Amino acid sequence: MLLVIGGWSSVCAYDSGESYTGVKLGMIGSGRIDIDHGSVEQQTGLSAGFFFDLPLGSRLHYGLSTDLHKMSWSGERLDYRVDETGWLLDLGVNLKGDFISDNSPLGFRPGIGAGVGFLGRMDGLGVSGSSYVILQGFAEIVYFSPSDLMFVFEGGVWYAPSGGDNVTDVSIGPLLLLRGGVMF
Repeated sequence: MLLVIGGWSSVCAYDSGESYTGVKLGMIGSGRIDIDHGSVEQQTGLSAGFFFDLPLGSRLHYGLSTDLHKMSWSGERLDYRVDETGWLLDLGVNLKGDFISDNSPLGFRPGIGAGVGFLGRMDGLGVSGSSYVILQGFAEIVYFSPSDLMFVFEGGVWYAPSGGDNVTDVSIGPLLLLRGGVMF
């Protein structure tokens, strides 16, 4: 039993030269969606994600992320009311700085990310399966608990400046992203 607890503690202790995996859950905020010279509103929705970070020098990590964001769009479009909901899959690469002190239970990891997003049909908007260029800026606060488990709190801005299908142009946001989770 002590061997298992000791092994877990060594896995959870933060070392900027190690790789890390984590999960996050929270919300993606409301904002404007521009669709072919018109707009609708994104309602606040659920956001969940998984990330894997690898070291890049002593103070940087690069990584991969996979996120799901609930997109709920509503508003007046031409001469009809629009209420559409779908899930956007966001596949990204990230670069994160490491500002971690051995003397503090808190760490700071600012980062940027870019990727591609995929959204299913939004029939009421005339958008078939669509894809997007995704840009992110964020900051993670890492809390090292006394049990060596790492909790991560993320705040950031999520933006899809370009996207749509082969007929309709769509841009999303920028939208606020607030999530919390664990890192190991």
